[in-house]
Amino acid sequence: YEEIDIKIYDFDEGLSHRNVFNIQQDSTGYIWLATINGLNRFDGYSFIKYDSRSTTNPLPFDAISDMHIDPSNRICLANPDYLTFLYPETNQVDTVRIKTGAIVRRESLVPYNLTMDDKGDMWFSAFDEKSARTTIYKMDKEGLVEEVTKAKGSYQKRPIAAFDGKMFVGAYENEVWEFDTDGKRLNTYEFPLSKT
Repeated sequence: YEEIDIKIYDFDEGLSHRNVFNIQQDSTGYIWLATINGLNRFDGYSFIKYDSRSTTNPLPFDAISDMHIDPSNRICLANPDYLTFLYPETNQVDTVRIKTGAIVRRESLVPYNLTMDDKGDMWFSAFDEKSARTTIYKMDKEGLVEEVTKAKGSYQKRPIAAFDGKMFVGAYENEVWEFDTDGKRLNTYEFPLSKT
């Protein structure tokens, strides 16, 4: 076997937190790390932090539960009660509030599993801390958020995948739900599949 050198990055190297929830690489080669304490950009040598305390790379929220980088390198960040969009070339930030009603600590609507469909709409699951229920949502390119369906059970995260013009959601126990990109449920698959 081949010996591999492993470098461990931590606070001393500039990483904003060791709780990293997502790592992705953009088309220019930067590696982005979503943490509980902000966003980090890594160029292979050093980190640049994006957080609420930064004057050069400000973000409105620090806690990031998920991240998705689209083909134009726009970064969608999942924050409690919000989706934040960062445009790295200009450092412009837009936010979309996903929770209706008052924003109350420990009663947040926390988004996870950000996935873009073929039309460019962002799908995500959101865990309601107050009710301990998860709902599947989609947001169109204009920022309109609509509920697709309520998920069974109290699992916080639900895997979501885009494939061949359809959306697949890990629903409950052994179920996967198939949706069209308009949010209409087409099929329910139970695993393991029976042999017929």
